Amino acid sequence: TQDTPTRSALSGAKPPSAPTARPGRVKISPAARALADELGVDPSVIVATGDDDMVTRDDVRAHAAASPPAKPLAPMRRAIADATQRAWQSIPHVALHSHADVGALIERGGVSLTAAVARASALALSDHPAFNGWLVDNAFEPSRNVNLALAISTPEGLLAAVVPAAETKSVAELRSEIQALAASARTGRLDGARMLGGSFTISSLGRWGVDAFAPIIAAPQVAILGVGRIDRVAREAPGGGVRFASEIQLTLVFDHRANDGVEAAQLLAAIVGYLEHPQRLEVRA
Repeated sequence: TQDTPTRSALSGAKPPSAPTARPGRVKISPAARALADELGVDPSVIVATGDDDMVTRDDVRAHAAASPPAKPLAPMRRAIADATQRAWQSIPHVALHSHADVGALIERGGVSLTAAVARASALALSDHPAFNGWLVDNAFEPSRNVNLALAISTPEGLLAAVVPAAETKSVAELRSEIQALAASARTGRLDGARMLGGSFTISSLGRWGVDAFAPIIAAPQVAILGVGRIDRVAREAPGGGVRFASEIQLTLVFDHRANDGVEAAQLLAAIVGYLEHPQRLEVRA
């Protein structure tokens, strides 16, 4: 999100800088130090007004009153933060970028891009099962079905709602199920069981104008797909000249412990192939 300009920025005035720690030993009375410890204030950044640059209790109170209070994270936000930190620190993330021309898909009319990407991913994962599952105790556990987790934005934070056995469902069926899951998640009525068992995650920021991004893997899953917005770009037309294409940016992030780049590139190419040839998205017999 874009930051809102402050009053000082709008007026051209330079905003005040935050206090910096003073070098050397801080002169502070025992009573002021005890108060600083109680209020969680660092004495080295307090402006001293006492004799001989001594930090007083009044200085501590003034500094604490001028400092914005810390805002604890909500339980869900805290859980998301902890899971994200563990995943980022423990997983060697590698991101591969590509794009898909979805012009033929758009021409079909009434097709949900999210559902089409879900369908394309499910079919591609069926052909590349090494990315559909979990890495547990340094061993890969493949999932029997493609249980797609869709990242859904809610007022409390991101939730991952799972569509089980997505490879068995048509684009229309996926669209209906995804819409129902999103509505339940945003109204706080999502069944907890529908947030478990995801074997691969899709996260989209296209509706917010994001071109491309590399999401963090939802451990113990081994891959995640980031989907950007549709963009009109100029491409060389067959036989010469220029044509305009409707493309989306796709970023596949994978756990390098579980797979290598060539296999990941093949999975990403398969997803692109399904999206660029929407007739292949039909339900398999």
